[in-house]
Amino acid sequence: PVTIKDGNNLCEIFFRSTYELHSTDSNALNKRVAMKIVECVSEIYDVKLRETFKTALREIDSFKVFQIRILDSQGNVGIGECVATPAIVKDNFEDFQSIFDNKIRERVLNGREEEVAQLEIWPSIKSALDCALENLSEPNQDLNIASDVTLPVCEVNAI
Repeated sequence: PVTIKDGNNLCEIFFRSTYELHSTDSNALNKRVAMKIVECVSEIYDVKLRETFKTALREIDSFKVFQIRILDSQGNVGIGECVATPAIVKDNFEDFQSIFDNKIRERVLNGREEEVAQLEIWPSIKSALDCALENLSEPNQDLNIASDVTLPVCEVNAI
């Protein structure tokens, strides 16, 4: 965090892995300064669909979700989630878990979450971390997150 003086208002700015800036007014400043991340965990769980999704090749009753949960010293919880899309970008849950365990968890616990933006990791897990940090930063606000999936034009050989 960086504290700046803006006219008569004292503001604190937080850098996130998307390099988006978030500022808070001086009333919120005291709460944020006291905040310390005390736990950062992940979980993979199944979401059951209300109805079976049928395609020409298969039927889907459920899908797996990778969740990142961050807890701060004041009891606030930030949650971010992503799904693997191996048929599209070749990512998988084993990679997600390994990346979380080896590259993300300790950085977040040590206040170095901005370093994650520099890592060459799957964008979906970066997004999940961003959502968890944003949710922790502003727990009572709805999130509107824009995303972009840009895939190279290529020949489709198999589905």
